[in-house]
Amino acid sequence: YFSVYHLGIRLNWITFITREYHILQGKQVNHSGRLVTNTVNRSP
Repeated sequence: YFSVYHLGIRLNWITFITREYHILQGKQVNHSGRLVTNTVNRSP
């Protein structure tokens, strides 16, 4: 079973995990980036 909807969810997860990973890697540099990312991720 394959659909654009599921593909979108998968891409969303990949983007989210990648972003979180980079934020963790650059934690001391990216405090403002983390706030922006959390805000963006919460919006529908």
